Amino acid sequence: MEQTSAPAQAGSILRSEEDARQASFLELFFDLVLVFALIGVVSRLVPELLADEVDWRSLVFTGVLALPLLYLWATTAYITSRFDCSNRWIQLLVLVSAFGLLLMATALPRASHARGATFAVVYVLLHVGRPLLLRPLLRGYEEIQALYTRMAIWFRCLRSDLARRRGDARKRPGRSVVDRHHG
Repeated sequence: MEQTSAPAQAGSILRSEEDARQASFLELFFDLVLVFALIGVVSRLVPELLADEVDWRSLVFTGVLALPLLYLWATTAYITSRFDCSNRWIQLLVLVSAFGLLLMATALPRASHARGATFAVVYVLLHVGRPLLLRPLLRGYEEIQALYTRMAIWFRCLRSDLARRRGDARKRPGRSVVDRHHG
């Protein structure tokens, strides 16, 4: 069954179909920030590829670090295509996401050592904080509000599980997997 959507009402936080067809300057700015972040991934990959002996584990590790950046971009692109970018709260959300992406990109070269926590904390905060910010803005849109509530709960549980595992790893003697790999 095909579902057609009506144009967004005046004052609505949702974008109309007409508005969703054009990228806003804010969306283009976020895309530019993503390009900067991906340059960080490439700058980490190139020396590995040009080395006399290629360390495939390091290449895979760097590739895995690119996945959270791309997922953050995809979820932000979804938010900007679904919600009205002229709304100041959506603008704030996208700008904070861009700033978080910049922090993650600057942490990337040392993500396996000193800055790994920065990379992970920013990622989780964005994925917990954005749905929590959207919840009150979505009054009157119960289904969408419930979706963002579930997203916040899911990422909160994921963060808790990762923190618990990290605590368990610290209690064990020896070095972590990342330390063994880069030590």
